[in-house]
Amino acid sequence: MRTLFGAQDVSDLVQNEFEEPPANATDVQRAAFKENKKKDCKTLFYIQQNVDNQHFEKISKATRSKEA
Repeated sequence: MRTLFGAQDVSDLVQNEFEEPPANATDVQRAAFKENKKKDCKTLFYIQQNVDNQHFEKISKATRSKEA
């Protein structure tokens, strides 16, 4: 999995979660959050695609890759 995450440039998201931007966030902060959220969804998809049915049931309700 580490190789897959490294190749897709998402390994940092699995290890370090990202935070919601504050209410008064700048456009740059909102854009960075949107990009991180997109990468996190991609990472969660990779995790779900590479586990068997038994493990998938355990992680199916995860909303972030770090949870899975």
